[in-house]
Amino acid sequence: MIDILMFGIRNSVGEELSSLIKNSNSKFRIISYSRSFKKENKIDFQNKNTFKNIKISENAIWINYGPIWDFSDFLNKINKSRPELLNGLKAIISCSSTSVLTKQFAINNFDKRLVEKIKKAENLIDKICKSNNIISQLIRTTLIYGKSKNYEDKNLSKIIRIMEKSPIILMPKNSGLRQPIHCKQVAKITLNIIEKIVTYKITESNIFEVGGDSEISYYEMINLIKKSLPNNHRAKECKIIEISQNLFILCSLPLIFLSLKNFEAVLRINANLSGFTPCYKLLKIPQEKFPIKPNK
Repeated sequence: MIDILMFGIRNSVGEELSSLIKNSNSKFRIISYSRSFKKENKIDFQNKNTFKNIKISENAIWINYGPIWDFSDFLNKINKSRPELLNGLKAIISCSSTSVLTKQFAINNFDKRLVEKIKKAENLIDKICKSNNIISQLIRTTLIYGKSKNYEDKNLSKIIRIMEKSPIILMPKNSGLRQPIHCKQVAKITLNIIEKIVTYKITESNIFEVGGDSEISYYEMINLIKKSLPNNHRAKECKIIEISQNLFILCSLPLIFLSLKNFEAVLRINANLSGFTPCYKLLKIPQEKFPIKPNK
């Protein structure tokens, strides 16, 4: 039995991976940790007193679905104060984000700091893994959407809530391409990496830059999400109207004075944030159309 220690389980991806492993009757045993848990399974990345709860297991694999910058700090504290917890550890898999690439030329301070935080975290994890002879696997994902049994995404679900409240949404013509990835697809990719590590098909550290199976425009993405909702859903009443790119930018200008971050986010609707390895090619399975249900 191989122990899989999962940090940040209380989200849609963590719950989907846990379900996949449990339903497969595999040789993996999941040990879940969260700062919202009580007693023995509580882990707070910022609190050293909870490190004692980590189970030491030979050839275990650690998986992180929490913020990668918090996880890297947590790993660094363990490496300095409790290095025995890393002894015999086979691999560390952590979710990251393609934002480190798509936002690298941002001009607002929030996104610039975000890119630096992700880069620093990825480099620190890689450094610690190398010094402890641990295989590092970083999964940079595009926009994650979809709902597991108890959790939903924090991306497209926000857009659905906007459509519930607003009668219209303006979109620029020829909006940029997106490659949204479902939470279950991220879980499947993680499980695929675990199995390859265990069977020695992966023996070196890697960075996977992955997206969903479809490259679609932002306008098409919103329309397809809307169409997939139940007929009685309030968001169905929202009209999505395309306007010229120049007019769209003009309408967005007041945001400069309110939030440069939000202004840039609106302008990125025009940019292509795609071109990453699609899930189906990585897993060698049939292509799935967007959106994969349940998405809400």
